[in-house]
Amino acid sequence: MGTLANTSHGALRFARRRGRLTRRWALRAWLDFKDERAGRRNPLLPPRRMNLPSQIAGAGVQTVELMEQAGMTRDSDVLDVGCGPGRMAAVLTERLSPSGTYEGFDVMPKSIDWCRKAITSRFPNFRFQLADLENGQYNPKGTQKASEYVFPYGDESFDIAVAGSLYTHLRPFEAQRYLAETARVLRPGGRFVGTWFLINEESEQALADGKVLRPGLFSHTQPPLRLEFHLEDERGNPFRSLDPDTPEYMVAVDEEQVRADYERAGLRIVDVLYGHWAGRSNKDQHGQDVIVAERPK
Repeated sequence: MGTLANTSHGALRFARRRGRLTRRWALRAWLDFKDERAGRRNPLLPPRRMNLPSQIAGAGVQTVELMEQAGMTRDSDVLDVGCGPGRMAAVLTERLSPSGTYEGFDVMPKSIDWCRKAITSRFPNFRFQLADLENGQYNPKGTQKASEYVFPYGDESFDIAVAGSLYTHLRPFEAQRYLAETARVLRPGGRFVGTWFLINEESEQALADGKVLRPGLFSHTQPPLRLEFHLEDERGNPFRSLDPDTPEYMVAVDEEQVRADYERAGLRIVDVLYGHWAGRSNKDQHGQDVIVAERPK
């Protein structure tokens, strides 16, 4: 009897999940249709209904502007760490000259396939590589570990690097590896723009007060984000998440720990721009917290 009840409950949960996914797909398809009718469809970006991450074009523009403020020029050599389906690359096609170069890599095959088809075919100085790395959220069957990954580029190859909404999906010991590799491939004086969810006194209070929305298209219908799960990675580094089973869905780390990780990697922090994710009211801010760092000369 118990087995039959469990089976019924499992089938009901599956049906509800399928229903939610179908409704979300239908909404994305409707938004795609509206964009195409209004002539707002960017052929360099995947349609929403493909359900690839980081498809918000406005966030890509905002991050590229931060890169320009950090010193990127039209002739810069740019590295996009965790490039996704080309949110920033699409913007950079208008900001880099043919003598500038762009290299991006990501763990999702569909994202890399899209970027090669939509972007490299039009802009040959934009190149994309697949990194078959294990990630509980985006590539659970990856064959390599992010904590051991060597970026496929030579030392001192880039003037500027960017990682938008990447460290928010990496556990601390993986993020530490990425920081060290970013420092290695940057030229002396090169800048790095990376985004995080930083836990500090202000964001801690916002979480406690219920001012923080959950990430995603339907966040307004969900209860406030608490980040109640205090976890450790396999090397004992503490972090926070909203999902203990797939913590990579959203990772937040103590700000002081992140600052120490940058220093150990050989990156000097030159600015921290706190985002409005933690209930801050200034909507001109970036959504996530932004750290601008430099490889010292």
